[in-house]
Amino acid sequence: AGDAAHIHSPVGGQGLNTGVQDAHNLVWRLAESRYATPERAEELLDGYETERRTTAAAMVGGVARMTAMMTSSLHVARHIRTTISPVILSKPFVQAKLARGVGMLNLSYSKRAILSSSDALSPGNRLPNPALRDGGRLYDRVDDSGFSWVVLVGSTHGLDGFDPDAPHWAGLPVAILPESDLVDLAGARLTERSRKMGKNRVILVRPDRYIAAVGSNPESLAS
Repeated sequence: AGDAAHIHSPVGGQGLNTGVQDAHNLVWRLAESRYATPERAEELLDGYETERRTTAAAMVGGVARMTAMMTSSLHVARHIRTTISPVILSKPFVQAKLARGVGMLNLSYSKRAILSSSDALSPGNRLPNPALRDGGRLYDRVDDSGFSWVVLVGSTHGLDGFDPDAPHWAGLPVAILPESDLVDLAGARLTERSRKMGKNRVILVRPDRYIAAVGSNPESLAS
């Protein structure tokens, strides 16, 4: 998969990043389809092209434009490369934004999500990975070999009567995330979105760390 993406300029290592994401996206779909109904398996496998072809096409187009700018002999292009770009690229916030873009961490499938939801924390977006008070991050609590749940709660009092083995969790692992565990800006944004919804928020997370569905409880996502 990685080699297949190297049919263009290697600027930014985008071909490698795309190939790795392609492989990960396909592998979890193949694994899940083994245990799905025929209809669900077909939906899962069709979703690979729906999500990844558009992503790859956008990446190839962007790399082509960047390469043209870097190799152009036009005076304007040379001025941008030698005078303007160094100033802009020296800014920490620009470096951070570019790093996430090159790493494809801002990639969203929200318009092509497997499941639909009108919630603010949209399906098809990458699950935030805020820092936690115990020194870890949210991803440390999420299963990396299958689907899992993340439950955002305002406080531990919101867990009264909580049973991770209840049938409505469909046997999937459940990660509880109280608001008090969140310590950084990403966590603050996550908390703000949760408050807008009201009480607890339940997030169904795909094996590739993307959000499959969001709701107020597992039953609301049963379909």
